[in-house]
Order: sequence, then C-alpha cells, then structure tokens
Amino acid sequence: MKIFLKIIKYSSVFLISILLILTMFFQYKAEKYLSEVDNKYGLFKDKERISYTPFLVFYLYAKTDKDFYLTYSKYLHYPYKEKGLSTKYLINNTYGTYFIYCYFTKEELSQKKD
Repeated sequence: MKIFLKIIKYSSVFLISILLILTMFFQYKAEKYLSEVDNKYGLFKDKERISYTPFLVFYLYAKTDKDFYLTYSKYLHYPYKEKGLSTKYLINNTYGTYFIYCYFTKEELSQKKD
C-alpha cells in the first residue's frame, strides 16, 4: 500500500509539473506573438488589458465551446481597422482571438458593428 501511494504521489507531481511547463510554454509563445504584433503595428499600445487568463485555459475552453470562440474571433479585424491597417496582416487567428478576449469586453465588441 505504501508503494502504491508513493507511485500516486510522484505521478501526480510529475503530471502537475508537465501541465505547468506546458502552460508556461504556450503563454510565452502567445505573449511573444503579442509583443511582435504590438511593436510592429501598435495595436494594443493604448489599450488596457482586461483579462489575464492563461492562453492554455483560453484555448481549451475555446475548443470545447465553439460559440465562445466565435464570439471573439469574428472581431479579429477591429484592432487593425482602428489603426488603419489592412486585415491582410492577420497571421494567427488563435492568438489574435486570445488578444481580442484579453483587451476587449463583449459589450465593447457588440458596439463595433459594420
């Protein structure tokens, strides 16, 4: 019984460590992408970040709830339009949707109709 508990303990520590490493890796990639886009086009320089949800949590939730993902992904072009840029600069829709989620409220987006 003691060996079984030891195995469970070390397995759970290992799984939690892997999950934390994955979360940090994907968050780093997302923040690096934001930084590159923001430095190049200045999309979010004058905006205050509203949500600090980790990217991996956002991604998994978006995969399970398509309506949630579509709510934000249909507004991908607005930061570009506000800066007078063409939407041909949209590179990564998942990261872009994550940043729309982080920087805009649903109410703010619903007011931005074409």
